[in-house]
Amino acid sequence: MSNSTILMLISARSNAEPIDPSFVPSWVQEQTLELYFHVMTTVVLVYDTIITMDSEIKYFWKIPRNMVDFVYFANRYIGIFGAVAFLFWDSNSADLPLEVILSLKILFSSDSDGFRCNFSKWANDIASWITIIAIDYILMIRVLALYSHDKALSICLRTLLALESVLKLGLISYLNALEHLAVGELAKGVTVCGEDSAPPWQLGMADWIIPMVYASILMVLALYKAAQYWKMSAGFKGFTLLRVLLRDQVLYFMLAISCSVFAIAEYRLRTTNLLLTNVLNSLGNPSFLCVLGSRMLVNLKEAAERGQNEGTSYRAPSTTLSDIDFEGVAPFQSESDTIVVASDKEA
Repeated sequence: MSNSTILMLISARSNAEPIDPSFVPSWVQEQTLELYFHVMTTVVLVYDTIITMDSEIKYFWKIPRNMVDFVYFANRYIGIFGAVAFLFWDSNSADLPLEVILSLKILFSSDSDGFRCNFSKWANDIASWITIIAIDYILMIRVLALYSHDKALSICLRTLLALESVLKLGLISYLNALEHLAVGELAKGVTVCGEDSAPPWQLGMADWIIPMVYASILMVLALYKAAQYWKMSAGFKGFTLLRVLLRDQVLYFMLAISCSVFAIAEYRLRTTNLLLTNVLNSLGNPSFLCVLGSRMLVNLKEAAERGQNEGTSYRAPSTTLSDIDFEGVAPFQSESDTIVVASDKEA
């Protein structure tokens, strides 16, 4: 959630209200700096898409597609869409094309400036919500693979994921209502977006605690199963997929904690330092998580491909080793044990 260090003296009505002239210089400075950081975020996301396009074409541009493929595209491109849409928040009077406003304005304010602000804010928030849920879904199917898609565990984790989705979406809606999105007029014909109130920092913290609880559950389950495999095989040598799964699980957990800490710090500190505010806001931006989400799936595909080409030295008694079923990855077999890597059960 964006934190304006200056609470604009404006009305949330459909017509823009003039801002106190004494606030204009500070607001323009803050808005410009914030725009630079948002552009930087968008550039990073687009650049990562470009440099990984070869892997995307190789692994995901296939027919027929399954659920994992759709999750990949949703995570990758909805994240970019949200980052681009939020650029309109910091643009002065950058109205959307008239045909877009006319077709969608019924969802928001009746005027173009009100639509621009509402569209930008909601698009970014919904994109962030989809990104977090998509990544949690990816992590969930990877954990279920370790447990051979145990039915009871699957029902439990899917229920918790649905609960997380509903709670987080409800909290996003509530926070936006508390912030009172508004349109202010810097000068004649120059309007800006902002919030005329700041919600309690505890709600901002809850917005991140919800996904962190689910990520913690997945982390514990993954580490517990990994410890069992470690004991059986005296290490993970030759078991590329399990190493990749654990590495990405730990990396996401650390990155999610970092984002939550920076986001909470932004809510809690309410600093008047413009640079520090924007640094915290950028480091706590969930849009960066879509980079990790897409790379987690690519890493798994590449690990499976290496297993096909190189085989595996993993050995364990066949009576104690369950088949491991990773969704959306091409199957391969080892000489000693059959490790099923790739089912499309979600398709």
